[in-house]
Amino acid sequence: MFRRMSDRRKLQACVFTIFLAAISFKVYANSSSAPPVGRAGDVVGQSCVDPTNGCHILPVSPPTPTVVLMGAPSSYNPGQTYNLTVAVSGVAGTRGGFQMVVLRNSTMTSAGTLINGADTELNDGSGPTVNRRYISHKGAPNPNPSTNRRDWSFQWTAPAASTGTITFFVTGLAALDNFIDRTNDVIASITQTSTPCSYSISTMSQSFAANGGTGSINVTAPAGCPWTAVSNNPSFITITGGSNGNGNGTVMYSVGVSSSTTIRNGTITVAGITFTVFQGAAFLDVPQAHPFYTEIGKLSARMVTLGCSAGNYCPDDVVTRQQMAAFIIRALGDFNPPPPAQQRFLDVPPSNPFYAFIEEMAIRQITLGCGGGNYCPGDPVLRDQMAAFIIRGLGEFNPPDPPFQRYLDVPPSNPFYRFIDRMAVLQITLGCGGGNYCPSLAVTRGQMAAFLVRAFNL
Repeated sequence: MFRRMSDRRKLQACVFTIFLAAISFKVYANSSSAPPVGRAGDVVGQSCVDPTNGCHILPVSPPTPTVVLMGAPSSYNPGQTYNLTVAVSGVAGTRGGFQMVVLRNSTMTSAGTLINGADTELNDGSGPTVNRRYISHKGAPNPNPSTNRRDWSFQWTAPAASTGTITFFVTGLAALDNFIDRTNDVIASITQTSTPCSYSISTMSQSFAANGGTGSINVTAPAGCPWTAVSNNPSFITITGGSNGNGNGTVMYSVGVSSSTTIRNGTITVAGITFTVFQGAAFLDVPQAHPFYTEIGKLSARMVTLGCSAGNYCPDDVVTRQQMAAFIIRALGDFNPPPPAQQRFLDVPPSNPFYAFIEEMAIRQITLGCGGGNYCPGDPVLRDQMAAFIIRGLGEFNPPDPPFQRYLDVPPSNPFYRFIDRMAVLQITLGCGGGNYCPSLAVTRGQMAAFLVRAFNL
């Protein structure tokens, strides 16, 4: 891998590299300056034995040197600078050399920026190696006598933006530096791939009632990939742990108490990903001791409810069928369904404030009405009917037959038997106590908040 000036002997060797398949090519080197470009293992098809040019000649059974690239990331973080070292060891020899290039797999052009070390040299390719920059030895140091190893250190800065998978091509050589005997000069090549750092978080959002609370976000990333977590609303969202990490980790945060009767939202940026905190209103008629305080707060945080009036929620009021339509459609993420093309139900005229929500319920086949072409918008929602509405809202229109009767007051003859059992299986309901479900009782607004939060993970 060494080419001297006219008064120095030339060396030539066969290089074996692995990149998808075994290949061989000519590698030159020089004991005082860099070899020609394209000898890092990235160019194929060159002759490997040419003794007439005074190059390296491989022995009949050549020993294989160990070529190691240290510091190169298996996953790179865009714009980050890495300290690299190429080490050639494992064979006897008084001289050594290397050449390396870093290429995008998609275009086979240089990826990132190589930065010279004390004893390395940079050279640009041309012709078949155009748009490639190589780093090579600038001198041929003697090996460490105790380890028989030669080292070259330098830096590489990853591309400013992700460019997909990249490959480090490295070739190393150990030579005897003996003009007469060239048959024990040895060369080896390696490749190492690196993929862009990728990040994901365990959840994109979390809801809180007005009394705040704590939460956590799990970060998934390859080892060697750094990240940070920053609150974009430090007035009420505080990072309490895991503000930075490398690879997998967990971010801990707290949400402050709100005394406002309106909702508020904030965000945390985690590994470049936006996580949203939704905090509900402090309703005047829902004290923290209320059994559905948290669920009502979360329902408010997601704007599924705006309350009933004047900063109140009216938790003990009965839910009507028209109110339930708005609750479910908003819980599904649709806050402004389109106006119906025509009136579907006789008792739901366009002037009804829930007209579009009721139509959307019918379009999604969550409701078939109450019979006779009507919807019965002002009727209370019963617990057995509510089970069917929610399960259909989740996309299940024909739940399986239960293996056994779960509730004492819900026999198989109940037309909502399977829907009610499915509610229990999904842990949306625990019943009303004493092994019963109370299917004919009307649903209150507080109960509806609990059902919706559990069902739609609000």
